[in-house]
Amino acid sequence: MPATKPKTVFEALLGAQKALEGIEKNGRNDFHNYDYVTAEAMISACRLVLHEAGLVLSAGDVELIPCADDMMIVRIGRTLSLAGAETVTFTRDWPAVLSKGRPMDKAVAGALTADLSYTLRDLLLIPRGDEEGVGLDDTKRSAAEAKSEPRRSAPAKRSAPAPVAVDSPFQKGDRVETSKGNVGDIFWIGGDKGDRVGVSWGEGDDEKEWTFLRFLKPGPAQESAPPPNHAPPYDDAEIPF
Repeated sequence: MPATKPKTVFEALLGAQKALEGIEKNGRNDFHNYDYVTAEAMISACRLVLHEAGLVLSAGDVELIPCADDMMIVRIGRTLSLAGAETVTFTRDWPAVLSKGRPMDKAVAGALTADLSYTLRDLLLIPRGDEEGVGLDDTKRSAAEAKSEPRRSAPAKRSAPAPVAVDSPFQKGDRVETSKGNVGDIFWIGGDKGDRVGVSWGEGDDEKEWTFLRFLKPGPAQESAPPPNHAPPYDDAEIPF
């Protein structure tokens, strides 16, 4: 530590960062086969260099923010103070994830502990420690966890069901009457089950009805055009010549 007393939080923090080069990994995850630094070791080592620099890290308000059905965001207020000089406040967020055998209160407690460890690591710039036995994380951890994760195959694409033909006495062009009393001709038959129809009795959009085959009944026969009148337009007495 420097002989002169620091005047600001950041001067004191610089001295603390220089005093701590790394922390030996004292924990072992046998399931995923990697080493790690326990929270207890992290707190003990960091507290020592912070206090030697005249710094005090304390917790403030904690806010729980709902994020999903199985997760909350834990927002933690913290204060870093230099004795007799100044104080710096900041907040950090950490997820608390609900899982089997881990109720939400345990998840929140774990989030608070994990955030404290990583806050200390970030403040003091503790290296990851890619070499064996040093730092907070282990590069073997990601590889071990990835290896233990089962591969998930992409879900098979489901094709749309083929239309199912429906027996019906009607076909395109038939004159029908709908359940609403509209009389017109069938111009379309389709749908997933082949039971949807379009009935038209004119050219406009308001002269069409979309309905189902089961709501139709035969319409009145289309009136035929009257036979042509071959009678002369005038009687013999009226011919003007």
